[in-house]
Amino acid sequence: MELPSLIKLIKDFKSSMVKAGYPHIPVATTEIRELKQLIPIEDMVLDNVHPFFAGTLVEDAANWTWQYFYDVDQYPTMQLARELAKGQVQAKPAIISEIGWPTGPKGEAVQAAVPSLKNLDILLNTFVCAANRRQVPYYWFEFRDQPWKISRFNETREAYWGLFDKDRKLKAVQMPKCRADSWQPGNYYIPQPAPLGTLE
Repeated sequence: MELPSLIKLIKDFKSSMVKAGYPHIPVATTEIRELKQLIPIEDMVLDNVHPFFAGTLVEDAANWTWQYFYDVDQYPTMQLARELAKGQVQAKPAIISEIGWPTGPKGEAVQAAVPSLKNLDILLNTFVCAANRRQVPYYWFEFRDQPWKISRFNETREAYWGLFDKDRKLKAVQMPKCRADSWQPGNYYIPQPAPLGTLE
């Protein structure tokens, strides 16, 4: 979709939400190629951040993600806030709308990024607790394996991103044990991490 069409779609949908009595529900897109033009229109910045497709070693994936999130998603909102001169640190909140690691198929690596159960476990346990501590908002991708994606997208790796297998059985991973603030219905607050360089 071209940028003018996407902007019109966002504006029209936000207007329809207001008319329906839901002005508090945020509207956004995961399109980031024209972020400077989109930030003023959307309510937050969403980005599907996948260190796997960047070809990173899984041991480096969490750190790669912090840097990417800051450079691509968080920093542009800080720049806009300065341009608007409204005394804000960020003009809009930024969220990692997808992060995860595939467990298969074997032999389908992207450079140094290898799909495997072991590597899913490593990313889970190097990213999740650190993200919670840093207050980086994210959605883990995804709940369970989706075999139908193989024929739909002609991409076998798309089928194996689940924490659970296709039969909804938890894969052999060590789930992180760390605190995250509980969400309360009606709470639309989105925590934001301190910019890189200010963290320990």
